[in-house]
Amino acid sequence: MSRNLVTCGFTTFNSERTIKRALSSVLEQDYKNIEILIVDDNSSDSTIDEIYSFFRKKDINYRLIKHSKNLGVAQARNSLIKNAKGEFLAFFDSDDISYTNRISKQVSCIHEFEIKEQKKEKSNIYSPLCYCDREIFFDNKNKIYCKAMYLDLNDFNFKDNIIGALLFSKPFPKNSESGSTATCMLCARIKTLKLLNGFNPILRRYEDLDLTIRAIMQKIPLCKINKPLVRQYYTNFAYKQNEYIYERKLIYIHRNWLKKKKLYNFAFYFVKFKKSVLDINFKKSVYYFVLLIFINPYIFFRKIISSFNTLFFTVKLKVIKNRIKK
Repeated sequence: MSRNLVTCGFTTFNSERTIKRALSSVLEQDYKNIEILIVDDNSSDSTIDEIYSFFRKKDINYRLIKHSKNLGVAQARNSLIKNAKGEFLAFFDSDDISYTNRISKQVSCIHEFEIKEQKKEKSNIYSPLCYCDREIFFDNKNKIYCKAMYLDLNDFNFKDNIIGALLFSKPFPKNSESGSTATCMLCARIKTLKLLNGFNPILRRYEDLDLTIRAIMQKIPLCKINKPLVRQYYTNFAYKQNEYIYERKLIYIHRNWLKKKKLYNFAFYFVKFKKSVLDINFKKSVYYFVLLIFINPYIFFRKIISSFNTLFFTVKLKVIKNRIKK
């Protein structure tokens, strides 16, 4: 393993229209100690041909791993973790571009965090997961600024509150900040990702949030850069359906923790309430509103207040998607 080598890891699936643009952004990075690793999750279009075409006239080493069947994005990212030769792994999606200073900024952020913690008497032995903000572009008229999640280390004293917040059952702590944990915004040491056993292959959505939850459970810190280093372009594949199904799966995966804290029913019905609101189903919204108040009014109202920014972001996202479809 080369010191400070960063594996730029791409996962692709039917990405023929966007993969060249994404790969170009890696070649433009100001951080040059990189390797390029691509895992294709059994594309049925010309993605592989586009990759070969992109590198054909370039004197650049890269590795391409092809899955023999579609295993889902979590398993594709696990293939990146397993085969990466770098000390760090920066995740890239096939429909994004990363700004030229993304890798240098995130690697520096990780180093600075580690040095700062090492100077403390009770330093954290784990290297952090480092996120950055991103911009989502839908067309020339519509874009959304997406903040990454921020976790104040002092809030680790309230670790259960943070986990509960991410599992739809607690308000977010005051010092920390809710936000996205999308993998396209993530850079981390390989050893940290392996410590977490990678991504859960059961999840084809919310596998990134599940990784964050498990990191916090193990007191692995999160750090972030308060500026957009990734630009994501909307495609038909960018926002898959079935959010509700995978939210329920995420709750079920962590059911033992939730039941131990007596939060399972609240989390289950809060997800139903959120779906009813987003579907503009007044009858069901009122039903779950009353039910959640009955279960725990204090947590419910604090959860609504702390989730306002996230709910607003979700509603805005849905409005733009519906507008584009029309």
